[in-house]
Amino acid sequence: MNLPWNNIILAIGWGVPFGVIIGSLFVRLHNRQIISDAKSESAMLLANTRSNLDVWLYDAECNHQNDMLDLRQKTIDEIEDLDKSLIKRETELEVANYRQESVAKELNEHRDEVNKEYHKLRSLQRRKKHYKHEINKTIKDMQEQLSIQANISLESCYEQLMCDEIDRATAIAKQKISNTDDAVFEDDAAKIMHSVVGRYSGHFLTENATSHIPLTAEMVELFQADDGLLLKSIGEVANINMLLMPETTSIRLEGLDGVGREVARRSIKKIEKSRRRKTVPSAPVATWVGAIRKQLDIEIISLGKKAFSVLEIPKPHEDIVVLVGQLNYRTSYTQNQWLHAVEAAFLGGMMASEMGLDVKLARRATLMHDIGKALTHEIEGSHAVIGADIARKLGELEIVSNAIGAHHGDEPANSVYAHLVAASDAMSGARPGARREMSIDYGKRIEDLEKITRKRKHINNCYVIQGGRELIVEVKSKFYTDKDMIDLSSDIAENIEQDLVYPGQIKVTAIRRYEEVTTAN
Repeated sequence: MNLPWNNIILAIGWGVPFGVIIGSLFVRLHNRQIISDAKSESAMLLANTRSNLDVWLYDAECNHQNDMLDLRQKTIDEIEDLDKSLIKRETELEVANYRQESVAKELNEHRDEVNKEYHKLRSLQRRKKHYKHEINKTIKDMQEQLSIQANISLESCYEQLMCDEIDRATAIAKQKISNTDDAVFEDDAAKIMHSVVGRYSGHFLTENATSHIPLTAEMVELFQADDGLLLKSIGEVANINMLLMPETTSIRLEGLDGVGREVARRSIKKIEKSRRRKTVPSAPVATWVGAIRKQLDIEIISLGKKAFSVLEIPKPHEDIVVLVGQLNYRTSYTQNQWLHAVEAAFLGGMMASEMGLDVKLARRATLMHDIGKALTHEIEGSHAVIGADIARKLGELEIVSNAIGAHHGDEPANSVYAHLVAASDAMSGARPGARREMSIDYGKRIEDLEKITRKRKHINNCYVIQGGRELIVEVKSKFYTDKDMIDLSSDIAENIEQDLVYPGQIKVTAIRRYEEVTTAN
């Protein structure tokens, strides 16, 4: 029983190593076969790759040769094109040179002709100078002979002829004046003015310039804070004085700049609106008040353009457009000056049409007749003179500028349009309801002018005329010389400038009249 198991164990002991050896030999043989197959496959792949590489190189060389042939052919074509272009340019250059030579030849021929004409002209000028000299010499000799024969000098003769001509012209003028029936012209003028007033339909309301703005108690407290810093800041930007009147709970606007007053009024309204909404403008005062001023400037330009558009006349220089627009914030005896200018322009145009004159020219001169009022707070002098100077500087026609300067008699009228402007201005201002005199202010102005005048000695009387724009002072002649009259009028004018606030200018006229009275018994 034990023998077979031993044999089995022995067989297994020898069989396992033998199997391992046989297996490893088999694996090695198998690996060698794999390596051999791999080498064969690599050799084939390498051969195929070399074959493909040779084909690719051949194809690339063929393509390169084709590209080179194409490039060479393209280069040859471009060279041929350049040769053709060069030949064309050479031909054009030859034609141009030929033309230039022809032009140069013609120019030389013309130059020769011009030189000939120039020499002829010089010769004629010399002959003209010679003849002129001979003529002057002959005239002088004849004048001397006439002077000797007439026994009178040449200067006296000229003077006598001028006097005779002046006398003749004066006589003709007197004859025409004597034959003129003033009543006829007055009737014609009245008919034209009545016709124009009847034809024009304008409805303009009387306005008041804002000088006091009422405030609530809350607003008074706001403007009193920080010593009135907010009020001062608004006034600086608006360029006017703003005084808080606590006893009347209002703000008084002092200044002749109507645009500045409007800026101040809108600024206060903006603050009131913000307070009602429980808000406060966050930007600095100068910023938001400046924005109000810019918006107002835009409105002013729009108003100026509107005036010229409504009247159908060409717009002038942009500065004049602005001045016309600014008249909307200026009043005269409560009459809005923008509306007055437009109304007067329509009236002037209608009268020009009735008289057969240039309607647009009459409208233009009349519309701009008061532009100086927009600058009276900056420039001293009559608004008519200021307006005329501005119009001349900005290129307006002299006939228009003169009509502006002459509508109040500040300069002589040189055309009928100046009289039309004056008439239109008077008609617009004098129509019923157009203006309203502030009796208290006017009376105070008269009183102040008389007080300034009468505090001087030896004053006979004084008269305030032209709506307070002119002061006439009559003095006792025996106490004043001609030099004293100059000093007196200058002294009164200086006192008015220092003590009164007024628009435009006030003319002071001092009169020294000598009277001698003798009674016959």
